[in-house]
Order: sequence, then C-alpha cells, then structure tokens
Amino acid sequence: MTLLRRTLASLLVLATLPVSVIAGGGTPQRAGTLATHGITLYWEEHGVSTNPPLLLVHGFGESMSVWQPYLPQLSGPYDVVLVDLRGHGRSTNPSNEFSFAAAADDVLALMDHLHHPRFRAVGVSAGGITLLHVAIRTPSRIERLVLVGTAPYLPKEARARIQSITEDKDALEYFRQFASRGDDQARSLLHQFSELATRTDDPAFTPPQLATIEAPTLIVHGDRDEFFPVEVALSLYRSIPTSYLKIYPNAGHEPIYSPAAVNEFSTVLLEFLGSTWQH
Repeated sequence: MTLLRRTLASLLVLATLPVSVIAGGGTPQRAGTLATHGITLYWEEHGVSTNPPLLLVHGFGESMSVWQPYLPQLSGPYDVVLVDLRGHGRSTNPSNEFSFAAAADDVLALMDHLHHPRFRAVGVSAGGITLLHVAIRTPSRIERLVLVGTAPYLPKEARARIQSITEDKDALEYFRQFASRGDDQARSLLHQFSELATRTDDPAFTPPQLATIEAPTLIVHGDRDEFFPVEVALSLYRSIPTSYLKIYPNAGHEPIYSPAAVNEFSTVLLEFLGSTWQH
C-alpha cells in the first residue's frame, strides 16, 4: 500500500462514524452562528457553562464532529466549545480562500462572543496551526495548549503529500463526509487544501515567535506522520518554553481518533489540562 493510500486509509476511519455523528456533535447545551470577518461561523457548547472553557479545533477538510467520541469524557469537567473552521462543516466562507491566520481571527472573535477571555485549547493539524497563531498573538488568553500533528511551517514532505492527496479521488470522498453543503463545498475545500502546497507565508513561525507562547503546551505526534516528520514535533518542543512531548509509535497524522486512542488520550488530556505537570 502506498504512503498516500495509508494516509487516506487512516483518515477514513472517521468516515465510518454514524451519519448522525458526522452531521453534528451530539446534543449541545448551546449552539449558534457568529457573523464575523465576512463569514458565518457555526459553534456549539457542550457541558455546564460555569465550567472552564475548553476549545477543540478540527483539522482541514473535517468538522467539529471529529470530537464526538471525546465529548462524554471532556464535557463533564469542562465547558467544551466546538467550532467549524471557516468554510468547513456548517460554517461559510464566501471567498473560498483559507489561511490559518484568518482562522485564528475567527477563533478569537468566537471566544470574545462567548465571553471566554481565557481558555484551554486542543487543535489537530490545521486546528493546531490556527491555535499557534492565537497563542503567539494573544499569549495570555490560552491557559493550556495541546497541539496534535501540528507544525510551525510546511516541510517539503507536507507539500508533496498535499499535492498527491488532492489528485486522488479518495480525498474528495473523505471531504464529502464532513461537507454539510455537499459536493460544491467539498470541492472548494479540496481546492483550498491544494493551494496550501505552494504557500510559504502561513504557517511560517520562527523559534523566537514560538518562544513567546506562555501556555504549558503538550505536543502530540505520530512517529510515522506522513505530513510532518517527527523532527518537526521536536522543533516545536525545543522552541516552546514550557512544553511536553508525546510520541505515538507506529502512528501517522492525527493519531488520536481510533477507539483505543480515544480512551487513552482522553486520560492524558484530562491529566494535562487539569494538573500541574512538572515544569
């Protein structure tokens, strides 16, 4: 099996979720839309609103539904905030253009709208890159940060993988699983994804920028990540002042969604988010 096929096969695990899960994230306590920066952002809150807010941000081409398996464990101790990134899921993006910096603008606008001046956050892949923007731009707002399959820049391996995936028909099928508006939305997202292969300005975080992150940060990575070699995770670990590194052996990009991983990683998340790990 080629590396491309293995990448898509691991991601397509999510496509086996029930339709009700793909369409949304369970029954939220609150849900709504926010008009901001020329788009409409769809959001949900799960859990008791007086609990500490925990923002979960999905990867490119996906939607908030990827977090459904984690809600039973996380929405008890936390007020979990879910968001569909611009153009994803039930959020709109009339420009059909995507940047991580713009997605960070949206996230900050949402947390202002929900009256969460400080929050904890978990981001996967594109969601993690979005949160890097937030953590660098407004260091005091994030109390604790978890980055899964995240990179401060796009290495050559990521650019090659993006190019090969966008030329494969299975990729469009994967994007369709999360596109609430059907094929047009899925095709637009796939096109936006392909454009990332040639971008050099975003993400482009330097070690001095990463050193300004104040939040204790857990970096989670698969040692067989097809987009970001494990050395990229090490560079994040070395650059962010208070950071911790968890490597999943024999795991690729986004290594936290299998049933076994959900049970194990939920425990890790709760320990990290709610504890005072050694600095």
